[in-house]
Amino acid sequence: MGPPNDHSIPAETQESLASYFEKSARIVREYADNIEHNYARPLLKYFIQRFQAKPVAVTFTTIFCILSLLPALSFIGISLFVISFFTFLAIAGAFLASAIAETVFVAVLASTVVALFLVSIFLTACVLFSYLSLRLGVLVQAEGRSGITEWAHETKNHFISTNKNGEESDDSENSGVFIQPDGNVARKAKPEEVEN
Repeated sequence: MGPPNDHSIPAETQESLASYFEKSARIVREYADNIEHNYARPLLKYFIQRFQAKPVAVTFTTIFCILSLLPALSFIGISLFVISFFTFLAIAGAFLASAIAETVFVAVLASTVVALFLVSIFLTACVLFSYLSLRLGVLVQAEGRSGITEWAHETKNHFISTNKNGEESDDSENSGVFIQPDGNVARKAKPEEVEN
């Protein structure tokens, strides 16, 4: 790519760019003049005066400063590198430690949830067994041997409960046997018995 054509940039834009460049160049010249007049020239005058007064000491100091410049800069650079490295190492270590801790916490949570799931299965089976045993006892006490048949039918309906349309039934009223508040067992008439 070559320099842009003068014809492709409008004249107003060229003038504004030129004025912007001139302003920037003037600001840079002012800063350079300020540094030269306020710092560089007085330092150079002081150095010349000191050299004329004590040439050996100024020469030694100059050589010492020039030779010490590289080790001093190396010290600063290495120090910054070491600080940065240990900061990075600390952040990486903290991240790794937190990741390990979180992994342990997730493993504990997962094992707890699995254990609670298994305990829930066991307790559900115990409650179900207790309910069915109690229900069998109540039916046998109320109806005698026919209570066992009723219990088997009722238990089957609890686990495989469907209505006439073949859909699962959520009604507990279909059980056929009710325990009244006074403790007596009342048997609900089945639809087949009512029709007969």
